[in-house]
Amino acid sequence: MKKIKKRIFFLAVYIFVNVFLSFGKTENLIILKVYTFNRPPLYIVSNNNFSGTLVEKAKKIFEKAGISYKFIEMPPARILRYLSKEKNACSIGWFKTSERENRFIYSKPIHIESQCFIIATRKNLNVEPEKILNSPLFSIALVKGFYYGDEINNILKNSKIRKFYVPKPDAEKLLLMVKNRRVDLAIISKEEAQFLLKKKGFQNSIKLYPFKENIKVKRYIIFSKQTDREIIEKINRAIGEVN
Repeated sequence: MKKIKKRIFFLAVYIFVNVFLSFGKTENLIILKVYTFNRPPLYIVSNNNFSGTLVEKAKKIFEKAGISYKFIEMPPARILRYLSKEKNACSIGWFKTSERENRFIYSKPIHIESQCFIIATRKNLNVEPEKILNSPLFSIALVKGFYYGDEINNILKNSKIRKFYVPKPDAEKLLLMVKNRRVDLAIISKEEAQFLLKKKGFQNSIKLYPFKENIKVKRYIIFSKQTDREIIEKINRAIGEVN
């Protein structure tokens, strides 16, 4: 009887120690917060499921790096505010600017696009893209806190065109604003345009103008400055292997 009690005691101690050690490991596990938003086909968020061109590529990179991660949906302007103070957090698919380089840590480029942006207007509106962006006679829908590359941003900064800002980068809603004459034009990515113009509602109502086809744009992962440097190094190594 004593032997049985002794065995039970040692078994209980063994189980307790293993549970305690497992708990310690769980507590020390770093989970990288990955902020993103809904912008098909690049980022698709539906019922807390995350997919899309850039999301799937990021998943491959994180898994190759052996990083635990969690996707969180958030508007782009708020993402930048959160990343300024968050620990072990990032966001995927951003362009590089000098202002952002001062605030965040950039990964190696994860995606390179040519002819990145498209100007969308109504079908019956015949314009020259570079001129319409400078005209006070027209209006444009833009995403708050969004960056369209140095050239377009510099034009918009000095332009007298009437600007209407929306909080979320929903390209379908931007095209609806154009189609329904709430604005004269919008700027969306080439991938978004190809994805959305397959829908019947836009096929015969929207006209697209490429903005300088020779422009190439690199997209990056941006990290908060409080992110563990070992995580960033692992991700950069994985980018080189996945690309």
